Amino acid sequence: MKRVHLFEFGDKNWFPQFLRDMETDFLEFGANQFNIYKGIEPLLAKGLEKAGAQKIIDLGSGGGGGWPAIIKNLLKAGTSFKLKLTDINPNLPAFEKMQAKFPAVVEYSSQSIDATQVPPREKGLRTMFLSFHHLQPDMATAVLRNAVEANEPMAVFELQDRSLPSLLAMFVFAPLNAIITAPFTKPFKLTRLFFTFILPILPLVIWWDGVVSNLRTYNEKELRQLCQKADPEQRYHWQIEKIKKGPGFILYLLGTKK
Repeated sequence: MKRVHLFEFGDKNWFPQFLRDMETDFLEFGANQFNIYKGIEPLLAKGLEKAGAQKIIDLGSGGGGGWPAIIKNLLKAGTSFKLKLTDINPNLPAFEKMQAKFPAVVEYSSQSIDATQVPPREKGLRTMFLSFHHLQPDMATAVLRNAVEANEPMAVFELQDRSLPSLLAMFVFAPLNAIITAPFTKPFKLTRLFFTFILPILPLVIWWDGVVSNLRTYNEKELRQLCQKADPEQRYHWQIEKIKKGPGFILYLLGTKK
């Protein structure tokens, strides 16, 4: 299926920030309830080993995604690291909550940070969780090129693709999960309940953005093509694979300097 770059509500500047934050809170809740990124710790450890600093610079952090579970898994494995959350539209309440939960590990940028132009002061392994598909090919290439030019390792993780089973699962379960989890998602908000059960804007937004995310996601061949454009001199080793996890999978890209 050809990649289609339709719009997502969460990408639009006119989309209300409070709804954007509730959408990223939903993603963060689901990621940690089910520990969906379990198994990527060796990849992150490899990236950290190649980095100039034992630090992870997370780009497009949204509401923090699966980081609480990932942090616990890394610490349990004995990995020493610091994590900095960043986004072009920072969800500051979510960042503050994450820092309060892991004060010895987490810091964040309250300023907007563009993944295509990461400030040179931000040294360490760069990561993107469920956010790389938001980028058009030229911007996606620019993100990878920026990492190469900075001599920093880069890791990208996605949980969906353009296959029919993945699309059907998102089509059915995204709005259903939004409804089921609304009363339990933290921080608890009456507005979340209102925009879920009374005026169901949030399930519709999550359904649309979820399906569009599938249609936008780069497959392995396309990721390799982006890497070739970003790194024409082949200074980096690009590892692109899928990790099978039960009925689902994790699609990842890890770029490290040769």
